[in-house]
Amino acid sequence: MKRTMILFLFLVAVLFPTAAFAVDFEISDVMITVDLQPSGDAVVIEKHTYVFDSKFKGIIRTLIAKKGSAIADFKAYENGETLEVEQNKGEYKVFRSGNDETVVVEMHYEIVNAVQKYDDGAEFYWPFFDNRNETDYKNMTIEVFPPSPANDVQYLGYDVAYKKGSLDLEGMVTFAMGYVPSGENGDVRVVYESELFPDATALKGTIRDELIAEETKMADKEAAFIVGRANTANYGFPLMAGFGVFLLGLIGWGTISSRRKKSNVKVREAEFSVPAGEMSMPATIHYTTGNGFSPEATSAALLDLVRKGYVKQLSDDEFECISRDVDYPHEERLIKLLFGYIGKDEIFKIKDLEVYTKNKKNHASYNAALLKWREGITEEIKSKELYEQKVGLRWIIALLSTAMIVVTIQFGIYDLFMYMAITIVLMIIGLSFAIFYKPRNKEGYRIFQEWHQFKKAFRDLDLDEWKRLSTDDKFRSYTYAIGCGDKSFGKQFTEFAEAETRTNRESSNFGNMSFIYFNPIMMTSSFVSANTNTAASDSSSSYSGGGTGGGGGGSGAF
Repeated sequence: MKRTMILFLFLVAVLFPTAAFAVDFEISDVMITVDLQPSGDAVVIEKHTYVFDSKFKGIIRTLIAKKGSAIADFKAYENGETLEVEQNKGEYKVFRSGNDETVVVEMHYEIVNAVQKYDDGAEFYWPFFDNRNETDYKNMTIEVFPPSPANDVQYLGYDVAYKKGSLDLEGMVTFAMGYVPSGENGDVRVVYESELFPDATALKGTIRDELIAEETKMADKEAAFIVGRANTANYGFPLMAGFGVFLLGLIGWGTISSRRKKSNVKVREAEFSVPAGEMSMPATIHYTTGNGFSPEATSAALLDLVRKGYVKQLSDDEFECISRDVDYPHEERLIKLLFGYIGKDEIFKIKDLEVYTKNKKNHASYNAALLKWREGITEEIKSKELYEQKVGLRWIIALLSTAMIVVTIQFGIYDLFMYMAITIVLMIIGLSFAIFYKPRNKEGYRIFQEWHQFKKAFRDLDLDEWKRLSTDDKFRSYTYAIGCGDKSFGKQFTEFAEAETRTNRESSNFGNMSFIYFNPIMMTSSFVSANTNTAASDSSSSYSGGGTGGGGGGSGAF
């Protein structure tokens, strides 16, 4: 048992390394303090509170300096004690192992050339995280301190930092961002008097007008967003609701129409009878149960070939092809697969199926042949014209559903996500209705109801009633029961097969009654194995930053 568990854990680790070694944690609080220096550099202290719910080895902080700046002298501490740090380009791994605990880590570093000095002001414009960040910050605060008290201060936050800033009397700017989801940008920008940075290199030009223009642009954008959101909600909600009511009415109409057609179909329930053979048994099984492409249905299709005399059963696991002059293309395709690709000299053996499908070179041909056989069954059903096409109605629904894409996009643009989700669901329902709604016509309902009644009655069929059936009806009953894959027919399989065996032994006339050999469990399991064997065949570092100047960062754990 112990070896089995070790092997299982090893396989999980190899096949699913991310899942096997994932660290369960959250960052509950982040406090970033930025002390700007007269030289234009910045001394940064980040205090991150990690709440771990699993084993861990440490934390990760990614810091990508924007163009023209650099990160220097990175150190990490816990309660004043230095922690080991491993750097790989912009990624810093802080080693501090543990299990199910809360850890507060302080990270100290410097930003070289953090401030750009212009004629009318000095700007600190920095992305402490960007859209590459994969971790939520439950509560984040960024504080920016000038080298000395400042009087003429401008500030601006972008994206999740927008309108989160505040100014105190000494010139400190606080960006109280609160919850910051992963994958978001949130640059912060502060402009102080140039005189506060005498040692910084001066650049030509001005900066304050640019900041004002940016702030005005963002305010206009916000106002336009608010108006657009309101307008979208005003026209989008009625369209969404109207489309929903339309679909609901359509579904109700379809249900009532279906019930009316069913009620008009009269099926005799007084005595047991096997419905007439208006289609091949594989097509009948698929049309009435939807189970026509299963291993059970493949097994039943082979038995149907035996019933028709195209195939002779020689033993439990051996069949001989007598004739290829069949009624339907799908029967020809199945014979070609079993007796051409898999069997030899018109003989098909169950063991040949296993040998053939274990060879990977045969997977493509097996799957292709099986697909063509299934397509043939669908073609036969289609040729019987058992459905109402409703082409005009389906096109109208498809066009209306497609038109709702515009409304969905607008909901997404204006963050009306609940409306967007509802509209997407309605679109899927509408398009599904347009593609798949082909109700059975009267003839189709008759066939469906007859076989449905047969299926219910067959479960309770006694041996005396079975004996009164014709050979063909016995074959078709047995074939249908196998193809349905209903385990409740097990009693009939055993009892009726034994009765037929006794009858044929007594009469010494096996004739076409070769289905007495037919073992549905063995046959089905063989096709299941075949399908399983062939299923597998069907089936330098650089940073591109989302923050200002290509900079940014994020957090994680390992």
